[in-house]
Amino acid sequence: MSTKPILPLELIESIICLAVVSGIRAGAGDRGSYSLFSVLTSVSRSVRKAVFESGVVRARILIGAFGIGGALEEVVGGDGGGGKTWRSTAALVPALLRLGADPSAAEASALRLACRKNDEDLVSQVLRFVPAAEAKLLVAVRDNECLREACRSGNKAIARALLAAGADIHARADEALRYAACFGNADMAQFLIDNGADVTALNNTSLFESIDKTHEHIVRILLASGSDPNVTRYGILGGQSVLQAAVAKKSLENIQKLLAYGANPSYNNGAAKRDALRLGALDIVKLLEKAESTTTASPILH
Repeated sequence: MSTKPILPLELIESIICLAVVSGIRAGAGDRGSYSLFSVLTSVSRSVRKAVFESGVVRARILIGAFGIGGALEEVVGGDGGGGKTWRSTAALVPALLRLGADPSAAEASALRLACRKNDEDLVSQVLRFVPAAEAKLLVAVRDNECLREACRSGNKAIARALLAAGADIHARADEALRYAACFGNADMAQFLIDNGADVTALNNTSLFESIDKTHEHIVRILLASGSDPNVTRYGILGGQSVLQAAVAKKSLENIQKLLAYGANPSYNNGAAKRDALRLGALDIVKLLEKAESTTTASPILH
């Protein structure tokens, strides 16, 4: 059974001819010596150079080795996610795409790997070579995981490109915003909110995430954008309030913000103050007592 060569025969012939001529010239040197060893050595070096400096040649070799489906993933996944580190990745990706490499091959698609590597150029190249209808399907893989990867790294340029390609900002109950909140990416959180992310999704989980991680700057953004300062964790009546969560972290700044936005210090018979007393945080106790004296206690009905 005959096998199809990795490279077209005419391309192979061109490479060999160029390499032989270059090798003979280099092997001859200034003295005009045409020793077999020097010529063969120079030819070998020239062949390697011709192959490794040509993005198209390397792309064809990769497709031959890993198949039309896996070649792109092999190149893009050079961060330890199953791929190798290839030289001039930026030149290889468009060459592979032009030769028909599949950007959505396998679950670990090239786009997802590019987002994980926080590589704007690769993301742009992949999206540019994919028809709009396919791009929308590609960005939706694993419930829009590409967008979550961008939010984890805080890369707004990638997030903007993904949204333009059809990524769903509300996927998994606005999990993209929770990623931004959890990883402390304030600019990304504001970007998502400006583009319609719901700060109250999943019972204001983004607010709890930012308080649990003591990301004060994100707490401020979320409260200013409509997060509920009286929400309880998991929405359980009588459960831990967001104010108690801030007390547990001894974050005076977050406690002050929550109170300023209307958090009830008397919730559950002053549970936040009891927590502060157990922690020995007397400055927080004083702050909560002052807030209690200026507000009318009312139960939380969330």
